[in-house]
Order: sequence, then structure tokens, then C-alpha cells
Amino acid sequence: MRLPVLVRSRLRGRPRDPSIEAVAIASRLEPDPALRDDWFHHDPIRELRGLTAERAIASGKAGELVRLLRSIEAGRRGR
Repeated sequence: MRLPVLVRSRLRGRPRDPSIEAVAIASRLEPDPALRDDWFHHDPIRELRGLTAERAIASGKAGELVRLLRSIEAGRRGR
């Protein structure tokens, strides 16, 4: 399964879906689609109790994933 291609548009006044936001941040952190897809489906994330990004989203933890990815993007992972 491939991650969806994201369109860089945002509707004003509407909250962004955290699963879409997580994929957008992951795309900025890892621009190579093959590496990003592999991470998304297979790499356990210790801060999310070993869930992969895919399982975190499926388990309703997309908001936690977004917060983690934002901290990584800001250079503050684990703080």
C-alpha cells in the first residue's frame, strides 16, 4: 500500500485530519517515497509503545504521531 499523494492546500476554518497531517510531516522529514513507505509500515516507534505509524493511525493515535513528528521536525525528539 502506498501513502497518498498530498495536495498542498488547506481549507480555511476547517481542522486538518491528523492522519493527513502526519503523512505530510513524514513527507518533509523523508522525501524518498520508498524509504518513507517502509518506515510508515514497518518501523516501530518507541514513543508510541512500538506501534508503526500505520498502526498508530489505525488505532486512533494519529494526534500522538503528529505531535511526535512535529517534535522530530523541530529537533526536539523525546523532549
